[in-house]
Parts: sequence; C-alpha cells; structure tokens
Amino acid sequence: MKMDELKRGFWGYKKDSVYRYIVSMEEDASARVAEKEARLEKLEAQKHAEHIKAESRRRERQVQEEIAMSVQRKTKQVDNYLEQIRMFRETVQAMLKEFDERAEEAERSLTQLRSQAPSAELEGDPLTLGDAPAAGGRAQRKAEQVPQEEEPWKKISFI
Repeated sequence: MKMDELKRGFWGYKKDSVYRYIVSMEEDASARVAEKEARLEKLEAQKHAEHIKAESRRRERQVQEEIAMSVQRKTKQVDNYLEQIRMFRETVQAMLKEFDERAEEAERSLTQLRSQAPSAELEGDPLTLGDAPAAGGRAQRKAEQVPQEEEPWKKISFI
C-alpha cells in the first residue's frame, strides 16, 4: 500500500487505513528480511557444502597417502621376503654343493680303499666291513683281525 492510497477523514487519515498501511509496510519489511535470511541461509549452506567438499578432499588425499604408504611398506616387506628366500636358496645350494663334494670325495676315497683292501673282506655290506652288527647295531671287531695300521681304509670317517 502506498501513502497516497490512505483514506482521509475529517481530522486526517482514517485509523483503519493507517493500520492497513502499517501492516502492509511490516509485511513488506518482513518479506524483505525473510528474503535476505533465505539468501543468507543459502549462502551459508553453500559455504558449508564447500567446507564439507574441501574436508572430503582432504580426507581422501590423507587416505590415499596412507594407502600409498601401506603399499610401500608391504612392497618393502615382500622385497625383504624375496631377499630372504634368495639368501636361503643360496645357502641351501652351497650346502648341497658342499655335501655333494664331500660325498664325491668319500666315494673316491672308498673306491681307492676298496682297491687297496683284501678282496675277501669286501664281500657283503660295505658299511659293516666284516662281521654282522652286534646288539645295539654296531659292527663288532674280532681280535684276530689285522691291526689298523695295515688297513688304512678302516680309518675313514663317514659323513
């Protein structure tokens, strides 16, 4: 309502016309305030949404960094395991090579000793070299056998 729309009476403006004018002005002011409040709420909601998005991006980067660090730790751990496996394989290969060399050496020594030993005593089990095992699984030696100095093949220790 506008000021020129107010009705005039004998002594001035009519009371109900002034009242309607004031109510109209209050409604306009309230509408403007409500509109401003709505814009402010919308602006605050946008700021809050931007803040949430920024926080979400920050957390995403943080999680990605944690995942990358975890992957890096696991990769190092796997590399460490691979190195341990490689070292174990090398150790086992070295042990097997040494064992094979010792076995070949023992075989050569046994072959050499066999050629030096009398042929009658080599019959039967080559490990017992003579008598059958006694109780307890040990080879029993007889007193009438030739002394050890004459039989060097009896001095060899087996692996």
